[in-house]
Amino acid sequence: MAGHALTGFVRSSRYDCGNHQRASAFSHASRIHRASLLSVIPAAVALRQNRSQDIHDREDSYAMFSSARLLLLCALTSPLAVAAPARVLSATAYGDITFGSRLVDVEAGLGQKATPAKRDAACAYVSFRKMPKVRFMVENGIVTRADARAGVPNSAGVAVGASLTGVKTRHPDVRITPHKYEDNGHYLIFPDANENAALVMEEVNGKVTAIRGGLQPSVGYVEGCL
Repeated sequence: MAGHALTGFVRSSRYDCGNHQRASAFSHASRIHRASLLSVIPAAVALRQNRSQDIHDREDSYAMFSSARLLLLCALTSPLAVAAPARVLSATAYGDITFGSRLVDVEAGLGQKATPAKRDAACAYVSFRKMPKVRFMVENGIVTRADARAGVPNSAGVAVGASLTGVKTRHPDVRITPHKYEDNGHYLIFPDANENAALVMEEVNGKVTAIRGGLQPSVGYVEGCL
């Protein structure tokens, strides 16, 4: 009887020891697995953060690119981006100022008053701050002519200082008449189609010295306003 009890105890002990060993092994494996997971989690979090940062950076870059593209588009289409065309002197106008216009209308269009304010009503020269290189002849309140200094473009494409030979080569049909005061001078005349206005250049000693444009007979006044 005692022998059977001992045998049962031994078997029971072996069974318990086996279970204990398996439980210990499983517990150890679980600890290793948890440790492995814990070591991987920071790396996974960091990777996710890096990916999030990359996405954020790409979104920022795209937003900046879109903003720059929008600004460029606005700049190109803005009226301020379109350069105002240079005013050109011709027989009938200087830029958008047409000879024959009332001075008050020209002042309103430019948004500034002509100077000097006090002048002869019959005939006087005036100027505008926006156009310092041009003087306008005003007769009885009407702008009839403009005298231009060097650097003001004109419809003939001839500049002050150009040679008489060059002008005749470029414009073989130019009308040439003797100068009133200069023995070695001429007037180079470019009339409009109706002969009501002209672009007139003065030439002395083979060089263009002055250019004006306006209505007849005002543009032909050699002395200007007397």
